[in-house]
Amino acid sequence: MATERELGAVLGRYETDNRRRRKIAVIGVPAGAALTAIGMMVVLSGLGTPAIGVMVFPAFATGIGLGVFVVGVWQALLSVTRTDEAFTLHEGGFVHSYAGKSWAIAWDEIADVKDNGRDTMLQRSLGGDVRYRVKLRSPVGRRRSVTITGFTTDAVELTKLVEQAVVHDVRPTREST
Repeated sequence: MATERELGAVLGRYETDNRRRRKIAVIGVPAGAALTAIGMMVVLSGLGTPAIGVMVFPAFATGIGLGVFVVGVWQALLSVTRTDEAFTLHEGGFVHSYAGKSWAIAWDEIADVKDNGRDTMLQRSLGGDVRYRVKLRSPVGRRRSVTITGFTTDAVELTKLVEQAVVHDVRPTREST
């Protein structure tokens, strides 16, 4: 495991927008709960009817409501547990830090990088347009991977630099950033 000093010069800092996470939580939790409750009431009130087609929309609304509720709770949890989350790019790797802890990761400690993001309007609004998984060769602080999401400022730039360093062996320098 590398230390921050061993990673060399700092090339940039990419902070995560926790305010946006909290905003999604504040909207998602009550909206999801309300939609789920309304959907469930309609489903339960229609249980005695023989027409199955009548239940499709209420069941769909209940499912969407549960999904929105879960996303809201997840973002609330992340906004509380990942305070001051940031990625600091160095010439020899990057440092992932949050909640007063930090993990230095050298380029040679990274086994694979994969972009699981989807660039759609919904995913952009939920920070899922960039969902970059950095898989580590061996655990660093009990972590086997690091995820960079669209909540991180300039996430696309950061992920391109990480991918170039790991996949193409083109290490970032002061001149390239």
